[in-house]
Amino acid sequence: MIVRLGPTGAVLANLLGQYGWNIAAIERDVDLYYAPGAVHFDSELMRIFQFAGLAEDIGRTSESFKDMDLLLEPGGKPVMTTQIGSLDRHYGYPGAWRFHQSTLKGHFHQGLKRFPNVTALYGYHPASIKEHADAVEVGVECLATQTKQIVRGANGLGRVLENVRSAFRGAQPQKTRLGVAA
Repeated sequence: MIVRLGPTGAVLANLLGQYGWNIAAIERDVDLYYAPGAVHFDSELMRIFQFAGLAEDIGRTSESFKDMDLLLEPGGKPVMTTQIGSLDRHYGYPGAWRFHQSTLKGHFHQGLKRFPNVTALYGYHPASIKEHADAVEVGVECLATQTKQIVRGANGLGRVLENVRSAFRGAQPQKTRLGVAA
């Protein structure tokens, strides 16, 4: 279960979908937010997009760049010019990319449709969470109709949650299993 399909949740759903995980992704918004909240990503993120099978589409709607001007007002004279990215393709892609956030998120959401094992629920929010030894149940509410349903996540999630809790309480064996430095 993934709660919220912002950039992080949507990329995670794409990555897990490739591995055959059954994913229910809950997003309270029905439509993508139109205004950009970010405008730049680097070559390391493009590698993640490549791994998720989205780099080709994202590359068509994004623009690589190297030089950036800092303006204090629209159309004003630059107060500083700097090089933010390199075009040497150190990680296989140019070092800096401009993008429109809603377009980028659209790629993430369209990518989810490739996987029959990923279900995206738009217009829903989690209303309750109940843990069991072998699973987690999430009560999900449709914001339009106020109807509720239960989504049950298994695959040892309860054990993973306990390992995470133990790691943060300082239990040494769990830290090793999670790859957290002692």
